[in-house]
Amino acid sequence: VGVRVVSDFRARDVAAGGQGAPLVPLADVMLFGHEQRGRWLLNIGGMANVTWVPRRGVPDGAFAFDTGPGVAVIDAITRRVDPDAAFLLARVKKSGGSDNDAVATATALTAESIGRAIAKWGKDDTAEVVISGGGAKNPALVERLAAKIQPRPVVLFDQVFFNGEAKEAVAFAFLGHQTVLGRPGNLPAATGARGPRILGHITPA
Repeated sequence: VGVRVVSDFRARDVAAGGQGAPLVPLADVMLFGHEQRGRWLLNIGGMANVTWVPRRGVPDGAFAFDTGPGVAVIDAITRRVDPDAAFLLARVKKSGGSDNDAVATATALTAESIGRAIAKWGKDDTAEVVISGGGAKNPALVERLAAKIQPRPVVLFDQVFFNGEAKEAVAFAFLGHQTVLGRPGNLPAATGARGPRILGHITPA
């Protein structure tokens, strides 16, 4: 491609006894934490994972973990109900039924598992929760989660920073920059590694 490439980020964390994931938390700490107080960075993809950032740029006390299902269960049920959107596109609507209840139940399950995790590990009930990932585009899920974790304020990543769809790309650009500078890119409290490690393999241009 004509440019220097950093790849294979997980291997050195695994060699240090870590799981090789999640790798985004250090970027959460350095780029997306609040400058003065604690903040949760919640990513709702297929699975949901969360990073606690005590303050931007301060890894001490930060941690991250998977909370459980994100949109995976909701998506699976939706595809089973109407895989090609035939029902929605039909000119003559047919009656619905318990399938709607199944989607609502999956949404409630997802919000409940995320909410319980934040409530269990979050001592500060005033710390805001910033949501990114596909689940951030599901208003019913966001509304249900906000009700579950109140009084913690819930905001979308897009509202605080930039288009959330670019978050992971920015995070890995940050990790690549760390590697080029010879700086660690993992957060041991998130991956379980024995300590900070410089991640990745550099391929010259």
